[in-house]
Amino acid sequence: FNKPPDREVDRPTRQFHVAGARGVVQHAVDIICHAIQLYKDLAEGNHSNVTVKRLHKLDNVIFRYEPPPRSKVPFAAQVEYDVAELQVLQNTKGPKSLHGIREVREQLARRDEAMMRSNLPGPARQPKHQ
Repeated sequence: FNKPPDREVDRPTRQFHVAGARGVVQHAVDIICHAIQLYKDLAEGNHSNVTVKRLHKLDNVIFRYEPPPRSKVPFAAQVEYDVAELQVLQNTKGPKSLHGIREVREQLARRDEAMMRSNLPGPARQPKHQ
């Protein structure tokens, strides 16, 4: 769940509860920590003018990188445009382009989530929002 800022951490954080056999829990925690480190490197490292793929595979688990707003973190790595995004940007001008790109990005997020879930076993494949 999302945890608001507190005395220890001055920004919202995500808290995980991982249950299972000791080895499985450790493996899950290692993957989560690796993903966090990758995000921190891409978002907080000096990656001005660097573009990266949106999806990253870490130990057979797919993660989706969503960069922070460029206005807040100008040196974060940016994501390579998907073909669908480029088509909207090239074919639409003005306010319609903002609506179009937002709509395409929402579709891409759903597509990416479906792909990530397809790699999970059993009940975890079901989307949270139906």
